[in-house]
Amino acid sequence: MDQNMVVDTRTVIRVLGEGAYGPIELIRDEVTGKLITSQRIIKMRVKRKDFAWLLEFPSLIGDHSNLVEIIGTDYEEGGLRWIQDYFRFGNLVDYIPANCGLDENRAKVSLNQVSSAIEFIHNRSLVHGDIRAENVLVCDPEMKRVKLSGFCFTRKEGHVTTKNCDNIPYMPPEVAQKLPIEGFAAHRSQDCWSFGILIFCMLSGCFPWMEADKVTNKDYQKYHQWHKHHTIHLPSSWACFSNKLIKLLRKLIHPKPSKRASVRTLTKYMKYSWMRKEDDIDIIEDFRSSGLTGDDGTLPSSESIADLSAKLESLGVCTNGTRQWRKVRTELWVSANSELDL
Repeated sequence: MDQNMVVDTRTVIRVLGEGAYGPIELIRDEVTGKLITSQRIIKMRVKRKDFAWLLEFPSLIGDHSNLVEIIGTDYEEGGLRWIQDYFRFGNLVDYIPANCGLDENRAKVSLNQVSSAIEFIHNRSLVHGDIRAENVLVCDPEMKRVKLSGFCFTRKEGHVTTKNCDNIPYMPPEVAQKLPIEGFAAHRSQDCWSFGILIFCMLSGCFPWMEADKVTNKDYQKYHQWHKHHTIHLPSSWACFSNKLIKLLRKLIHPKPSKRASVRTLTKYMKYSWMRKEDDIDIIEDFRSSGLTGDDGTLPSSESIADLSAKLESLGVCTNGTRQWRKVRTELWVSANSELDL
């Protein structure tokens, strides 16, 4: 295709990516000069009943400050186009440092807005169906405002649909276990799970697992066992999270759909710290290796660590510096006090 092909009064500048049912294109309106995006929906790629739904959907979604608006629908031979604003600052994937994650405060601002958008969708008896970082568009370089997009898999709650194989790491187990052509009923609890995975990704820079399959995926298997029995430790990738955040994630990422918390649960946890201090993480790893965790498998809080550190310092035990340095100083302290006892 010619990179500058004219579509009526609009010029296709380039392809931005591939959507579920066709390419997403950057377009310039030759009348206004404005840049917009076109989400093509090719009829041959969609089931007949789903195509009828996609025709109707733009009139049902409603307006919300954190939802990307479908500002028009163009009909063409072989399908249609959803016309939307162009977001030149990209999506969340462009801002999340790999294996590190976003600053907690910045993540909270974005997640609060995404939560509001999802709740709005759920209140209209709709299920988004494709919550992931790629579908959260950024409105400004400081990430003060974001908008949720990606409505190709949005369905009425209870509508029978099939899974989106492009977002497997975000899928709840009851969807992940389905075959690509196997139908299941859309339910808001599926969005709640995906939202929990999004929180994890934004703050850690990685996925907790690549697929929620307790048979084939060891990371999910370990999480499932912890969630059910509390007798084993969570994977080390969770060590940077506070107990409050782990509690929130445990509610959202619940293996049983009927027990999953709603996205509005996020608001109850906004006032708490979500991340542990770097020094605490080292100490927590010491707790892990010693088996010193709570009966429910949780890790010591920052407050309890601070209290313990203060008590140890009062006894002359070093609690600062690297883990190796603390080990050396502690061994010297034990040796010195053993000699005094003798």
